Amino acid sequence: MKTELIINLTAGGGKPRPHLKTIFKYLKENGFNFKVSYTSHHGDAIELAQKAADKGMDLIVSIGGDGTVNEIVNGIMKSKNDPPLGIIPLGWANDFIKSTDIPSDIIEACKILIKGKTKKIDIGVINNQIYFANICGIGFDAETAQLANQMKSKYPNLRILGAFVYVFATIKKLLSPFSYHNVKIKFDGQEIHSKILFIAISNGKIYGGRFNITPEA
Repeated sequence: MKTELIINLTAGGGKPRPHLKTIFKYLKENGFNFKVSYTSHHGDAIELAQKAADKGMDLIVSIGGDGTVNEIVNGIMKSKNDPPLGIIPLGWANDFIKSTDIPSDIIEACKILIKGKTKKIDIGVINNQIYFANICGIGFDAETAQLANQMKSKYPNLRILGAFVYVFATIKKLLSPFSYHNVKIKFDGQEIHSKILFIAISNGKIYGGRFNITPEA
């Protein structure tokens, strides 16, 4: 099986780097052959994943966080081929795996790759060009995510807080004046005009580290 690992060394404030030796060793000891690619900038995983899929890789593995997963999903969806996505979660929050059977422990996640266990899921799409696997937010939650990303970039040491950085960003936004947005929503033959604080379109259950907004998703 041809496999490519796409690694974002900056995910989780640098979380993947100290674990790579363990991951590579475990996979090789279990007869798992793979190629390694490293992202170099924001959006790079999209291109790397599309190229890997176009080259006929049988499996593409994300080693990083939710942002890395999202980029790889978009890269695969842009390809004419449809290889499965594997995940070794090493990001800040790792929200997406909380709606799957993928464990947070890296060795247990590696075992799933080795077993070749797959599961089909839905993928959301925006304007027929941008894809999402977990949750798409508009308004307050998107602004909070943007603030959290800014905090992570400015203060890399916040990685020790893990997903709590999103909690702090949420509190900071709650203490600021709210911005409301006029929207028109077409859904199941209905058209709704409203002023909203935020809208979340959920394919998964959890975002922001610990906010379980759609338990049944």
